[in-house]
Amino acid sequence: MVHPEQFEISNASEHDHDNLDVFVNQPLATYVFDKGYIDFESFDQMKWEGYFFVSWIKKNTVIHVVENLDIPKDKNSDVLSDQYVLLGGRGYLTSLMRLVTIRRKGRSDLRIITNDVFKTAEEIGNLYHSRWQIELFFKHMKQHMTIKTYYSKSEVGVKNQLIMAMIVYLLTLLINLELNLKPTIFQILRHLRSVKYESYAYFKALFEPG
Repeated sequence: MVHPEQFEISNASEHDHDNLDVFVNQPLATYVFDKGYIDFESFDQMKWEGYFFVSWIKKNTVIHVVENLDIPKDKNSDVLSDQYVLLGGRGYLTSLMRLVTIRRKGRSDLRIITNDVFKTAEEIGNLYHSRWQIELFFKHMKQHMTIKTYYSKSEVGVKNQLIMAMIVYLLTLLINLELNLKPTIFQILRHLRSVKYESYAYFKALFEPG
């Protein structure tokens, strides 16, 4: 189950890229980005500082192929190419990167840039596809971590209420994991509200068979 380890509250006009240094803080970890999230210089900086990244690159990205690598001979493989490349042009040229191209049924090919030379091309593709779980998490969180009324109009008050809402969501998620419950997070929250003055044992009994 996907869950956040860290979050940052920012203005709506602020780009996620501005908080990159806040979240990219675990060397040897692999960070998966959407296209347009980071630029060429950020790619290089992450590489030299010991972070792995996997990112979808834009269609208009200038690519210089340095070497074509072997790809799986299995006809069922969706890997179209695996290459060492340089990105950019006269303004800025990156250090050596790896470009994996994945076939997608009914859609344009997926071009993934990474600095990870240890994983197979299939593993790189699967890593990027796993990013969809994050999108599903955000969708789920937006549906259930709702704030109908703000109790303060000050910046500090609004932030505190957002943080409390996130804490409630994560505590509910922990309960779900601990008890291995089948109901959705929304259903668990509804039960919690209805028995908020009862004991935890009483709440657990609601989900016991029979």
